[in-house]
Parts: sequence; C-alpha cells; structure tokens
Amino acid sequence: MFYSIHASTWLLVVILFVLSITLRKNTILKILLRISYLVMLTTGIIMLAQFQFPGIYITKGLLAILMIGTMETLLVRNKKGKSTTPIWFLFIILLILVLLIGFNVITF
Repeated sequence: MFYSIHASTWLLVVILFVLSITLRKNTILKILLRISYLVMLTTGIIMLAQFQFPGIYITKGLLAILMIGTMETLLVRNKKGKSTTPIWFLFIILLILVLLIGFNVITF
C-alpha cells in the first residue's frame, strides 16, 4: 500500500515541480508541491522501517532529500531570475539516480 502511495507521490512531485517552474507566480502549486514532499518523505520513511533500513534505500532517501533541496533552489533562483544551469544538471543526475534505485536497476 505504501509503495503505491509513494510512487504516485513521486510522479505528482515531478509534475507539480514542472508546473511550479513554468508558472512562477502560482503559490498554490508550490504549497501543493511542499505537501507532496511531506507525503513522499513520510511514506518513504515508513517503507524504510518496514524493510528494516537496507543501505540501498537509505542511500535513495538521502539522494531524494538532496533532490528536494535542488528543486527548492531551482524554484527560488528561477523566481529571482538568477542562473540555474548547474543546478539543473545536479537535479537531473539526482532524479536519474533516485529513479534507477527505485526501480531496482541500481542495487548493492
């Protein structure tokens, strides 16, 4: 049950992030995005406890937290009109890593 909520929330986070970037002035989207972060983190922590904290998923969780940080940085820098190119590269790398770990392509 938590897996499907967690996976759906990941999709929702990505969609809300793209919308928040394109519609800079819409604060409701940003609020919904931040609520989605909380749901994603909560379900992730619950699943970590259920799986007894395997290292790969702890790594995924840490990468996901870093990705949330880059998303927030992108939103702020985009709003202020500052350069975001290096942060976009970091975001894309983190997103790919998190997805590959989530779909069990990367394991250890």
